[in-house]
Amino acid sequence: MKTKQLIVIFILSFTLNTLKAQVFFNNKYNEPVWVVLGYPVDTKAYKGWVTVGWYEVAPGENKEILNYNPTGQYIYYYAQTKGGVKKFEGANYLLADPKKAFNIKNADKEYVQNENPSYKWYKFRQIDKGAKDMFKLKYTIAFEY
Repeated sequence: MKTKQLIVIFILSFTLNTLKAQVFFNNKYNEPVWVVLGYPVDTKAYKGWVTVGWYEVAPGENKEILNYNPTGQYIYYYAQTKGGVKKFEGANYLLADPKKAFNIKNADKEYVQNENPSYKWYKFRQIDKGAKDMFKLKYTIAFEY
């Protein structure tokens, strides 16, 4: 009996550890939207905020941008149409490179911007994964008129 219980516990823990939350962006605009993500990382190698971008989401596209569940209750995004004509912004400031693809560690720290003057502060929207949603597998953010 104990062996069966151990096998069930092992299978459940393996399954739960391999579950992947997905973050999708659905573009209902008639022009591309460019997306930046911000999320916390907590590993042995690094602990802090990371921003990554720019991801193009074409008109009518439903694009997966993140395929794993980052640490913490919140993830953040900033998005804009070409040239920043329409912005999808919030109240949480994180750094991004305005001109090229990037992966910025410590994206919430002022010293990072001081060391990299090309980085700019953007106002990110918050996605609350919530304690109840720790096993939620799909988040979809829609860009609508």
